[in-house]
Formats: sequence, structure tokens, C-alpha cells
Amino acid sequence: ASAIAAAASRMLRHLGAWQQMEPEAQPINEMIVTDSRTSDPVRPVFLTFGGDVEPGEPFAHMVPNRAMNAALRARLEELKVPVLQSMALAGFETGPAHVVATEDVTTNVVDGTFGAEVSLITNAGARRDLPQLAAADAPDALGALYPATDRLAAGEELYAAGAQISGERRFLVSLVAQDVLRVILALVILASAVLAFLSG
Repeated sequence: ASAIAAAASRMLRHLGAWQQMEPEAQPINEMIVTDSRTSDPVRPVFLTFGGDVEPGEPFAHMVPNRAMNAALRARLEELKVPVLQSMALAGFETGPAHVVATEDVTTNVVDGTFGAEVSLITNAGARRDLPQLAAADAPDALGALYPATDRLAAGEELYAAGAQISGERRFLVSLVAQDVLRVILALVILASAVLAFLSG
């Protein structure tokens, strides 16, 4: 079973999956977190949860994994979303590459931790002349992605994807403001260090 917080159950309800799993969900009315054995005479309490998020809505539910998986799969089937499973980790990229090559895909976004084999996905997008955005953290993945797109983000650059893709003024101004704040913060830290050195 899995503990599903109220925010997650609201999201599942919005997605149309919670309604099927709710009859088997058990409300969690109180949770006490400790670090001791059940046989210990004293069990210190480190953290507690309790009460309702909203009247009649507990802060969490315990849901059997069987019910949750069945509800999610049923909803995916209703929405005609392909499910990729039972694939070896080393061969994962072949699944998305097949989807990009054969399904009604309009944009290819590749984001995560990959190796050089990520080029299988971007190659499938390039063959269909799809717009592609890529972000990765491994050097070999970046090397494989570089020829596939001029919208390549390395590491933290992913957070600037809005400006990179659209070039809209509001995104660019946000980035400039962040850079200015970084410079100001660096100067404040440097000035504090110098003052501390001179006064000490």
C-alpha cells in the first residue's frame, strides 16, 4: 500500500483516476513518527500529523497498490496513452524512440539523466523534422545531443528553458534580474568578509 497525501489525491481526482481508487482508500487520521522498537518502554515522538486539510478531507489516505495501479492503468487506457514497461534499463531509449517515430508527436522534449544512447530518441525526432529541446547532466549525453538541437541545456540551464525556447521579454528580464541579484549578493558577501577581516 502507499500513503497518498491530500495534494496528490486532489491531483489524481483532477486526472480522473482517484474516483476509482477512492472506495478502497483508507483515511489516515493521525500519524506519529518515532525512532524506536515496539518493545522499547519509552518511544519518543519526533513528528506528528493529524486532522483534516479541509472539513471532511483527511491529510492523507492509505491506498492498496493493486487498486492504485488498476485505476491509473484504466485511466491511461481511456486517454489512449501508451504505457512502456518490461524494458531493460539499457534499452529504455528504444521505447520513446519508437513513440517519437510512429505516434502523433509534435515536439520532442528530452530531459533527464542519459548516456550516449539518447541519440536514438533525438534521431527519431530529426527524421520527422520535429522541434527538439534537450537537457541532460552527463557529458556523454550532451555530446550525443549537441548535433540534434540548437536548444540544448546543460544542468541548471534547464531552468532558463522558457527564455531559450521562446525568447520572450518576460523570461529574458527574469534571467537578467537573477544575474543582477547574484552579483549584488556576491558583492555583499565579499564586503562582509573584508569588514570582518579588517575589524578582527
